Amino acid sequence: MKWKDACHNILTEKLEGFMQDLRQQIPMGQMLLTPALSGKIKEIVKEGILKMLPDMKEQLLNKVSQNISFEKVILKSFMKELVRIIVYAALLGFFAGLLWTFLNKDRRMDPLIMVARVPRVT
Repeated sequence: MKWKDACHNILTEKLEGFMQDLRQQIPMGQMLLTPALSGKIKEIVKEGILKMLPDMKEQLLNKVSQNISFEKVILKSFMKELVRIIVYAALLGFFAGLLWTFLNKDRRMDPLIMVARVPRVT
């Protein structure tokens, strides 16, 4: 498994740094944590963590999938574009209305005149 190998490499690197810090922080750490003992500790810790990885991976994926919904991610990604499209559509509608008004200037009638021209049915 690729992810398990990657985790193994990361654990090896991080545990070495952790053991170095531990040797420096504990009084007489250099004497107590010999290379053989620190190597054994690192192997035990690494094996324990690697055994827990599948469960941790499963729990992490469940938690992430619960907290992130697809719609929210898409909406956040395209929010600028959606706003831009809405603004352009509003401007296009406004200018189309103005153009229609100027092109049909002759045909426009006053509402009062229109009421007066309605034939009466008797």
